[in-house]
Amino acid sequence: MKPLAAVLAILATVPSVAAPVAIHAARVLDVRSGTIKPNAVVVVDGDRISAITDKVPEGAQSIDLGDVTLLPGLMDMHTHLSVGRTPQDKRADTEQIEPADMAIQATQNARATLLAGFTTVRECGANNFIDVALKRAVERGVIAGPRIIPSGYQIGMTGGHADNTGYAEGVYELGPKQGVADGVAQVLFAVRYQIKHGAEVIKLMASSGVLDLQASAELREFSDEELRAAVDEAKRHGLRVAAHAHGTAGILAALRAGVTSIEHGSMLNDEAIRLMKERGVFLVPTLYVTFPQNQTRLNDLQRAKGDAMSRAAYESFRKAIAAGVRIAFGTDAGVYPHGLNAREFASMVSLGMMRRFAGRRRSRGDRARQTRRPHRRPRQSARGRDGSRARQVRHDGREGGGPNGVSVQRAATASAISPMTRDNLFRRVARSLIGASPRQPTWHVSISTPPAPPARLPPARRFQ
Repeated sequence: MKPLAAVLAILATVPSVAAPVAIHAARVLDVRSGTIKPNAVVVVDGDRISAITDKVPEGAQSIDLGDVTLLPGLMDMHTHLSVGRTPQDKRADTEQIEPADMAIQATQNARATLLAGFTTVRECGANNFIDVALKRAVERGVIAGPRIIPSGYQIGMTGGHADNTGYAEGVYELGPKQGVADGVAQVLFAVRYQIKHGAEVIKLMASSGVLDLQASAELREFSDEELRAAVDEAKRHGLRVAAHAHGTAGILAALRAGVTSIEHGSMLNDEAIRLMKERGVFLVPTLYVTFPQNQTRLNDLQRAKGDAMSRAAYESFRKAIAAGVRIAFGTDAGVYPHGLNAREFASMVSLGMMRRFAGRRRSRGDRARQTRRPHRRPRQSARGRDGSRARQVRHDGREGGGPNGVSVQRAATASAISPMTRDNLFRRVARSLIGASPRQPTWHVSISTPPAPPARLPPARRFQ
């Protein structure tokens, strides 16, 4: 399966070809109708999908992929391509790693992300503007990778989640250019500096986090004045703002300042949910990273904070779903190996997101069927007893389902029951989060279940 995925993913990075390319596969997932179409042909003209039909157009170059399923390219709204590695790469010596080492590894991370089916990502914190360089390299066709919305350095206070802590004075010290800022003047400079060097979204730290050395992940960072200054400056340049926030106080402060999305959102209360709905703010929950994994490289404080935030995040996510908060897909890839992004789907399903949508869809469908054919029982063979495909994704953590193993094909089939259409998924959400309308989504072959992840990596900067 993987070589087939590579054919289509790399094809997406080719600027143009003389003739259209017609890609034939046994099945194509139609996310508008939530159905699988057999014997479909996807016609690619340059870097755009021009048609989905049942026959190869005259004059087109034909590629027959055989018994595979195609689905639209996916979008990850929270990645860290400049840190971490893929499951296949050897761990680097963090005491000797230089920016050039990180940039080289980032090219592998970008490729792994693309081959996992993700054709657009929004970076949420990167070192040395590596995400900006990656974006340019992808656009020039130098490397294979997804379309990248770069953020530059994430911005936080001295000693906070964006800072390097735990070192002696004078060691690994950071300043406003690297996103560590105090007071309105420095925060303004930090935002402007990221924009100067290519940032297209601004990432702020509104609370402490799991992987830093602060006593709790609930602590608020930045004052109201600092947050408003950062958000106002970003918006003045036409940029959106993503706010890392675990604790309730940080979440509320970020919402009042006018951010576009709340990253993690582990401790949402009723007021936070009300503000998010009222202002159309997205929750990017990054759930897979909260499920139990190998934590041997974490200290006792980090493990305790992680356990507490995980429990709170599950409850907050369920509350957000029930209240109808806008939710975007994001993984925090880089905190765990790149290329495993699709496992986030299983995490979201296991906590009830798609099952809720399935129930809503079933209720409408059952009423319609009973009105048309009251003497017949609803069909169950195709969609199961609850009328949805979401139940076909197992949540027990075994191969093929659950947070510890899920194929892109199965996950996307589950997500297809969402009432969001393809236009909503690839244009409306992206426009709200990154201020741009992406091109027609690239299609790719579903990838078989990835291997179990190795130990979680300690990032060069604090991200979770």
